Amino acid sequence: MNEKELEFLLKSNIYVDSTPDFEKVWKNYFLKKKEGSYMSEKKGGIKLFAWLAAFSLLIVFGVVFVSKYSLVVKQNKIDKGEALIVSAVVGDVYAQKVGSSDWKKVKVEEILQMGDNIKTEKESYCEIQMVKRGIFRIEPSSQVLLATLVNNDNKVQSKFKLEKGGMALKPKKLEKGEVFEVHTESAVAAVRGTKFFVSVDENGDTKVSVAEGKVKVVPVVKSIDSAREAGKIDDKTAEVLKENVVKPVEVGAGEEVGLKKEKIEKVDNIIKEVIKEVAASEGAKPENITTKIQEKVVTEVAKKDSKAEDFTAIIVEKRQISKEAEQKLNLISEDKILEKRETSKINFSSVPDKAKVFIDGKEVGITPFEMLIQKGKKINVRIEKDGFEMFAKEYDVSADFNIEATLNQKLVEVASSSSVSSVGSEIAKIDTPKIVSGTIDWEKSITLNVNEFDYLPVLYKGKIITVSLDNVYIFDLSGTLTKKMTVKPGIQLTKVAVGGNMFVVGAEDGGLYAYDLNGKLLWKNEKVGGQKFGGHPVMYGDKIFVSSFKDGIYILSQSGEILDNIKLSAQIFASPLVIDGGKKIIYALENGNLVCYSLENKKEEWVKAYEDRIVYPLVGNDNTVVTFVRGSGVLKGYSTLDGNKKWEVNLAELQKTDIDPIVSGGNIVIAKGGESSSVVTIVSLGSGKIVNRIQINDKITQPYLSGNSLFVGTRSGKIYAYDIETKKNLWTSDTKKKSSVSVVADKEGVFGISSGAMLKVQR
Repeated sequence: MNEKELEFLLKSNIYVDSTPDFEKVWKNYFLKKKEGSYMSEKKGGIKLFAWLAAFSLLIVFGVVFVSKYSLVVKQNKIDKGEALIVSAVVGDVYAQKVGSSDWKKVKVEEILQMGDNIKTEKESYCEIQMVKRGIFRIEPSSQVLLATLVNNDNKVQSKFKLEKGGMALKPKKLEKGEVFEVHTESAVAAVRGTKFFVSVDENGDTKVSVAEGKVKVVPVVKSIDSAREAGKIDDKTAEVLKENVVKPVEVGAGEEVGLKKEKIEKVDNIIKEVIKEVAASEGAKPENITTKIQEKVVTEVAKKDSKAEDFTAIIVEKRQISKEAEQKLNLISEDKILEKRETSKINFSSVPDKAKVFIDGKEVGITPFEMLIQKGKKINVRIEKDGFEMFAKEYDVSADFNIEATLNQKLVEVASSSSVSSVGSEIAKIDTPKIVSGTIDWEKSITLNVNEFDYLPVLYKGKIITVSLDNVYIFDLSGTLTKKMTVKPGIQLTKVAVGGNMFVVGAEDGGLYAYDLNGKLLWKNEKVGGQKFGGHPVMYGDKIFVSSFKDGIYILSQSGEILDNIKLSAQIFASPLVIDGGKKIIYALENGNLVCYSLENKKEEWVKAYEDRIVYPLVGNDNTVVTFVRGSGVLKGYSTLDGNKKWEVNLAELQKTDIDPIVSGGNIVIAKGGESSSVVTIVSLGSGKIVNRIQINDKITQPYLSGNSLFVGTRSGKIYAYDIETKKNLWTSDTKKKSSVSVVADKEGVFGISSGAMLKVQR
């Protein structure tokens, strides 16, 4: 391979993906080498070694040069219309780049080029744009091939192939000589600056709906071209047949046409038979063949359908545009077309999700989603969902930013708790339930110099133990603060872990401290390293597991002796999950690896390389380990057997929460508290399906899950009780002290602790 051949291979690979992939280049080279295209197998070993050395140097140079070259080329292609830019994405959208067999998830700002395929999953869609020239919205469950975009003279020669689903299009008015077409298996829709919608259903039938301008729709009849290619008719005869037998239909604004695949195939077969018959007849003069074919074709069609004067009349059914098509076309408009590349990426999210987003009065998408907006604009954003108060705000678009809307639920008078929604994906109405229980047994004043606790309190053997900053507090179940102790002055403490009539707590700058249930120091070990983020100690059986930021994972006995120190290949932030009766642990590393480690064999059983940076404690059971990704809000479940991913659910409204996920029975609870509104999401551990979402119009503390009962305290002093199984709010209890209340529960009752009081509520 010479330098020119290598340069060609590198540049060609630029267009296979959004960034150069030199692994693919290397594989391509060896493939070509095996085929004998680039280098003879007969060359000597010294020459081969020299070539490989030169190739390696070129690759190193290429990583820097080609990446920059790729960016410049792509920007030029966008400006010329040779590439499309993805301007909005909702849900799961994938692209298959030209020359590749892989489908990769599409993100906003991604570049699509001629020859690329794009597909959308159920309840997902995207918008793509030809800068200055058009905007195109690909509907859910669709697949589109970007066949051509522009010609060598930079004129629009766009041809999209719609394989299935639907596509709404708004190209700008075309200049002379420019072409814009959408092809399906049954029809070709050609336009000159209009707004229209094309769809292909599961039967292969095509529908073309027009909102503005005119569209010329031509049925696809393959037999004419096949006959010409076979020499049965000449070019002139073929063209006349296309013009006079299969006539184009003009569809105007407010009209819609349907083309049934079954009818087109029937007509195509008739044409094929008639052409064969006429072409085989002796004595037919060339000047008469077109007329005879037309006569016979019309006669044959008349036998099939007496209403028809030509084939188009039975293939194409014209009617008034449907409301469904109108609604889809209303979502695209010329003012959304990007006029230049300088754009800002805006991420829209809401609690609850699936809310409609409007910009300057026009609907643009459904949360959560991302879209590009031209820089320098001032936009009025409105986010709405039935049953909730509207969110509205004006923004200046000058850089990338997020819009996070918390939609407060409209107050609804509820006769009883039985009227609460039982639909799994709906927000439960919890504002005005009929109280079934929730009666306060007692409420006692206490004085604490703390607004709220840092973590979920722990209820263990008649004691409630919790942490605030550098202090540990111990309460008994009669409402008395029995002990307050400063573990390490000025140093943030971790969550406590309990077991064996004791509890342990870590300090973030290093050290582990063990106390009995009355608060007496049993021992301390300052060799275990520092605790970071979600690296709380874990007690399981007679062992204590501690994630050390610097030194891996320590395993200690309940007497404080270091039994083992598992050295890791990367840093660790999150607490491990202990499974299989204490025989194994699963942990996540900073580099994205998820690892299962055998404590019996002292070796890794499996390692899975994932890209997630995990800082929340791992939760789960012996079958499933669950991670929560802080930045994206994605909850993922993996098999503890082999580490393969079992499910994934996007909880974007919960990203960057300061509340750790918890597991009880077969459910995971994860929540996020906002200043005026909070959300609690319950997810099935086995399937990853959302069991329910609960919105509370108040800032919450960490929820407490006990079997099928969920208890949530709020900043205003309320406590909510919720039944996961029936999806009903059981009761709401309002304390006298209007301060943040943290809750724990046992079979006797629910206990709440605030800065000014402790109380017990009947379950």
